[in-house]
Amino acid sequence: MRMPPSIRCFIALSLSPENQKFIGQIEKNLQKMDCSVRWIDPQNTHLTLKFLGNVLRDKIPEITAVLKKIIQNHSSFSTQISHIGVFPNNQHPQIIWLGLKDEEEKIKKLALDMENAFKTLGFDKESRPFQSHITIGRVKSEKNIQKLIKKISSYSFPVSIQEFHSIILYQSTLTSSGATHDKINEIFFK
Repeated sequence: MRMPPSIRCFIALSLSPENQKFIGQIEKNLQKMDCSVRWIDPQNTHLTLKFLGNVLRDKIPEITAVLKKIIQNHSSFSTQISHIGVFPNNQHPQIIWLGLKDEEEKIKKLALDMENAFKTLGFDKESRPFQSHITIGRVKSEKNIQKLIKKISSYSFPVSIQEFHSIILYQSTLTSSGATHDKINEIFFK
């Protein structure tokens, strides 16, 4: 079988297995609300820094080189998964996400450096300002959604520490049961 010339790619910070398990517990708790939400497999959760879209396979070495250059100006850091919310708002939720506490500016700077570097390679700049978050669910219908919003508004969980030592270039493959993500390259902070 011949490989397609392009693949769907994004750059992200990967979560530890412990935090993926932690996210699974949060999702399991929220699933009790019996809402029409497509929950993200906890093993596929991550913090997206830059969505690249369809990329020609022969561009992967050039993308990797740019990532290596960007990462020279950044170092490993840790943050905390500390709160939950929805985008765009409580009246019309589409995305259920987990938020981070501490190092928010560091993550924004990393994402901005990527925006600027990849713009010079011809990739579109994001139309919305960057907001660091971990998507855990996508709302499919209004079924019991206000019940879920009420739960989210009062939801509390212990803060969970997350250390980031690298950025990862992922291939994303869309399937009928959701996207799957495969690591293409991992670049470590200095």
